[in-house]
Amino acid sequence: MKVVPKDVLGAIQDGQIHTLTKGFGLGGGIGYGKSCAISALLKLGLARWAHASSSGWDFRPTSRRTPVISWVNWPNTADQLQQLATNGNAVHSLMYAIKGANILVIDDLGKERLPVIREDRSIPFCQAQLDIIIDFRNGHRLPTLWTTNVDEKSLVAVYGPATYTRLIQDNPIDWVGARLRNLRLQ
Repeated sequence: MKVVPKDVLGAIQDGQIHTLTKGFGLGGGIGYGKSCAISALLKLGLARWAHASSSGWDFRPTSRRTPVISWVNWPNTADQLQQLATNGNAVHSLMYAIKGANILVIDDLGKERLPVIREDRSIPFCQAQLDIIIDFRNGHRLPTLWTTNVDEKSLVAVYGPATYTRLIQDNPIDWVGARLRNLRLQ
């Protein structure tokens, strides 16, 4: 909880998840609980939102729309976008769903860039799609929560300084690796 920006954490705890305009990133080693932490925060935020949206024991929804949360595993999404690249309508539909969500979680950012599993031609396409997503979300003040196992220098090398700067502009990253143990090895 100490690495989550205070205004984001406050909105989540107050049941105001639908009002978020900023997100954050968590970076660190594999198995340190970054994705689990974001999942727990979103679960808390939605539970508090649901409670705040109902009156007493009447759990009928109010006029407030349920926040749309889109969780994408970036390596899988990058593969899917690459496979759909020749079908403009399919790419457009997928991109619309990703970039327009009230809250977007991009999990494992940078992992798809490993040259062992990627063809050279897929790199610029996926980089361009990420740039489009981040640019749209920043312009519409939509929060992006993201995780990575890749260090900042590598993220800049992979996505370029412009995309990385836009990503961390409203979604700053904090590195948790030095503070936690690998939970998968316990």
